[in-house]
Amino acid sequence: MATTIQSLRRALDEPQSHFATLGKLKCSGSCIVRSTHFAEVEIEWQDESWLLLMPLNSHAMRRLERFLPKRLHLSSEIIPHILILKDEMLCECAAGQHRCDIVLEKLPKALVLKDAIASLSSPSEAHEIISSIETLEEELKLLGVSHNNLCVDNLRLSSDNKLYPIRWYYATTDNAGDRDTLKALKELVLEQTQSMELHDKCASYSTPPLEATHYKDFRLLHEGLLAFETEEGWGFMDAERRVIIEPQYLWVNDFREGRAEVQTPQGMGLIDKEGRSIIPARYEIVDYNHLSGNTEVCHNGEWALFDYQGVIITPWGEYEIEL
Repeated sequence: MATTIQSLRRALDEPQSHFATLGKLKCSGSCIVRSTHFAEVEIEWQDESWLLLMPLNSHAMRRLERFLPKRLHLSSEIIPHILILKDEMLCECAAGQHRCDIVLEKLPKALVLKDAIASLSSPSEAHEIISSIETLEEELKLLGVSHNNLCVDNLRLSSDNKLYPIRWYYATTDNAGDRDTLKALKELVLEQTQSMELHDKCASYSTPPLEATHYKDFRLLHEGLLAFETEEGWGFMDAERRVIIEPQYLWVNDFREGRAEVQTPQGMGLIDKEGRSIIPARYEIVDYNHLSGNTEVCHNGEWALFDYQGVIITPWGEYEIEL
């Protein structure tokens, strides 16, 4: 039985009756957000800050559980304490009640990198962040770990300029997955540095100030487009705030190599930067890999692989997802 964001919202409103262990949790004021596989919210529990992740599908837990045994053999403060609480949350929906697993990831006392970049006031501060990224790159290399989900939202910068990755559910024990992303992050901050040196103002990639009355949420610019949310849903605009893809989706991912996953009431799909459907939004899971250009798609519990153009490569049920 599927879990929904509405189930999580109801449980957070009445934690004592919906959680087996987390009955005394407190929401930190953060809204519920989602990714391809999880709905998540920041909470306070036992006087610590945690990221609470509710799996939206069985594939989500399989991805996370592949890394946890390996994590036990890695000694590093950049890898957080992660708990899996089995049958922790009571889910209520029209089809009835069931219990689902909950994941807790301990959060560092640090600032989201996106906010740190947006608040840069001097080139020297930008260069310190670049140095922090290079230090993180070396640490991951020494550990033999790839986070595989690094971005400005998934990195926290401490007061002593140390970077801590969060959201480790795509992690693998190899060295190749983060190389291009870390390079792009350094280029992002370097662009900010050059812009301050030449123009004494923020670079164009940073999130423009938007009228709070019009937008419920928005993100940073990725590949020339930024995601924004209104009462109608999520859409995309360009750096000049021109709406390119009308708000209409329950959730969207940022664009990577010209593709973005989207969620509608009918299911998940994949679109291009003009808003054209590459994979129709009617599937249980659509997981795009920007490195290979292929997409893993789940329908009625069976998996298939689609290419960059949205053409099915393998027959349904004959594709084995990599874990």
